[in-house]
Amino acid sequence: MIRKSEGLVFPFVLLAGWTIMAQQRTSQPSPQQPAPQTTVTQQQQQEQQRQEQQRQEQQRIADEQLRKEREAERQQFTNSLPLPPASVAKTAPPQVAEPCLALEMARDQSFDLKGIPLDDWLVGPTANEIPWKVQFQPPQLRLDQRYEVGYFGKIDGKDLRWSAGHQELLYVSGVSSPDGQRLVEPKSARQVIDDLPQHRFALSFSDCVFLQPGEYVLWMAVFDGGTKRHSIVKKNIHVPAWSSEQLPNMNSGLPAVEFPQVLGRGQKTIQAVPGPMVLPVENKQAINLDVISVLSPADQWSARADIVRAVNSRVLSATGLFSQIRPEMGSVSTVAWDLVNRSIRFEQRDVRQLNWTDLASAFMNSTDAFKVGVPALEALKERGAFFRKTFQRQLDDPAKPMRVFIVVSGSLLFAEGSDTSPIKLEGECNCRIYHLNLRVTKDDVFDDLGKLIKPFHPTTFNISTPLDFRRALVAIIQDLNRL
Repeated sequence: MIRKSEGLVFPFVLLAGWTIMAQQRTSQPSPQQPAPQTTVTQQQQQEQQRQEQQRQEQQRIADEQLRKEREAERQQFTNSLPLPPASVAKTAPPQVAEPCLALEMARDQSFDLKGIPLDDWLVGPTANEIPWKVQFQPPQLRLDQRYEVGYFGKIDGKDLRWSAGHQELLYVSGVSSPDGQRLVEPKSARQVIDDLPQHRFALSFSDCVFLQPGEYVLWMAVFDGGTKRHSIVKKNIHVPAWSSEQLPNMNSGLPAVEFPQVLGRGQKTIQAVPGPMVLPVENKQAINLDVISVLSPADQWSARADIVRAVNSRVLSATGLFSQIRPEMGSVSTVAWDLVNRSIRFEQRDVRQLNWTDLASAFMNSTDAFKVGVPALEALKERGAFFRKTFQRQLDDPAKPMRVFIVVSGSLLFAEGSDTSPIKLEGECNCRIYHLNLRVTKDDVFDDLGKLIKPFHPTTFNISTPLDFRRALVAIIQDLNRL
């Protein structure tokens, strides 16, 4: 029984083994067919895109957070800025750096004066064939010690009696002597209208002229080439002479009349090219004269861009004048210091002819003047230190001649906590310092810069008007004459 059972079991086990082996061979890939390669499915591509979008969004959020943090940091610094006395910032009237130059218009070179009978108009009576309103401002002394006169005229469109079509109105102005002699090449311009406005309109003309002491006739004329009508108005102008104590010869190199050369026309910051001044010094010992101009920090006058522009314009004008001092023995140098960025914006040694264009650009080309960056704010308390260190280097110059410094600035107020300790004076300083503080109003009395130079016993002039400036200039020249 046992042997028969074993005989039956063996074939069954053998058959089961062959069946399992057959199944295994069937499940294995054929040696002639390679294993299928892994491919990126559409679902995987979508997942990758989703992850990339998520990464970009996270980066955007991080960038925005960084921007907010920097803006908060900037605002924190801004809030810590010192303000000038409230009475100055709040009550100071609007400051216009160059009110007369703002009226100046570009000359029209295509205007041919031979096309109008100008000589006949000038010798004839006042004409008012084209009604207009004209105003002449009284002569005003400028900081650069030239007198200016602004004037303008306005014509209501209805008084031109124009019909449709191309229309032109010609304008010309100039200055003559009381006996009728022209003293300057007339200034000309034109207003052109191709399509007559349907609404009410007006045409305006204006200009600015510089005058020296004397008697003048300032005139303006307009001419309509279509109707041949014209109007001309004349104004007698008196400019007072300088007293003997006010350096009357200083202006002797200037023309009697001139239309200003303007830098920055059409911009908020404009400046007139300075005229040649005669400022000799009869010193007996050699001197090295340094004219140091300091740009007014924009952040010091919170929200008063007009004050910053006005102060910088005055500092620039004063610097241009002081740079024309000519010692009998010695040299003159001019520099401009930017305390905000702790840099020297302009420097010209041994000035014979001042590089006015580059100097003016240091004050006028300030499109970023009111965009104070975080690095500059972080160095807020280092402005006084920069002045001290830079001035100390000037003193350490081994030059043998006596050093004379004329420091020109607006009122400066350093940040709370700044080091305003005086510049250390070791031994005798063979030097002399004059400080001109150009004030905005009578309440503008702060002067941290004066604290730094106190050990040198500087002669300080608080300047509010152009006449104040001339008096200071007279005092400085007289003092230098005694050296």
